[in-house]
Amino acid sequence: MTTLTEIPGIGPALAERLESAGVATVPQVASSPPEALAEVQGVSFALAERIIAYAAEISVASATGKATNDKVASEQLQPDLDRVVSLERKVKKLEAKNAKLRKALAKSKKASKSSSSNKSKKHKKSKKRKKK
Repeated sequence: MTTLTEIPGIGPALAERLESAGVATVPQVASSPPEALAEVQGVSFALAERIIAYAAEISVASATGKATNDKVASEQLQPDLDRVVSLERKVKKLEAKNAKLRKALAKSKKASKSSSSNKSKKHKKSKKRKKK
């Protein structure tokens, strides 16, 4: 049988506090609402949601006879997943900034081109006046 300490985020002290609150098994954690677990000292709402998700994975794995190595893998991969999400946000911001800069550059080139053509027209007119 799986113990509470096999759930990522639950150490011996927290396992003891959960057991004192009446949550003594992994399936009980998996079926608990996050608000109830968040009432236990040292458990934030975010932590409650995470340990419920992990407990649900462990319960399903146990019920289907699979090894619980997936929980270890998901715990190890979580920082990488968080980094990917963060980088995706940064890429979106940079793409938006790049699009704005491209528009500004195109506008600047257009303004510069029309300005230079106006200067050459004025230059031609002034040459004609000087010849007369």
